[in-house]
Parts: sequence; C-alpha cells; structure tokens
Amino acid sequence: MKTIKIIIQFFTNLFNRLKYRRITKKLQNGAKNKNTDRNNLRFLMARFKNKYRRKMIGKNSSKYIPWTFEEKQCIKLLCEKEFGNQMKQLNVRLNNNLELI
Repeated sequence: MKTIKIIIQFFTNLFNRLKYRRITKKLQNGAKNKNTDRNNLRFLMARFKNKYRRKMIGKNSSKYIPWTFEEKQCIKLLCEKEFGNQMKQLNVRLNNNLELI
C-alpha cells in the first residue's frame, strides 16, 4: 500500500513539474517580447526627442544644457501624440523628466 502511494505521488509530481515548465516557458517568451517592444519604443522616443532638439531649438543647442519645463511639456505632448497607441498597449507612460515608466 505504501509503495503504491509513493508511486502515485512520484507521477503526480512529475506531471506537475512538466506542466509548470511549459507554463514558465510561455511566460518567459511573453516577457521577453514585451521587454523588446518596450526597448524599441524607448529607442524610438529617444530618437524623436533628439530630432526635436535639433529641429526646434537649433543646431547651437547642447545636450548638456537641460530643457526648460515648457520644452519638456511640449515634447511630452508630441510623444503622446506620436507614440500614444504603442504606449497604451505596453502599459507605459512618460513622467515629467521624459523617462518611460
């Protein structure tokens, strides 16, 4: 009786481990895809901000001079307009320092 119980526990544990391995593989792939999408969006937004700096502020501007509050708000609105749908899909938003959260 005891050996039958041990054999049954062995197979139930084996099947549970296999089931959880499959689930974790799916979750890992989903997390990787979401992170790559977020990194791509972060790259696109950084490129967008650099283009805005060159276009609106001019070629004389330095990247070491911080933006004013008005410029940050303008960029934030333009980024929301440009990348709003992607940000909603990825559940990401911009803070006041123009960083993705």
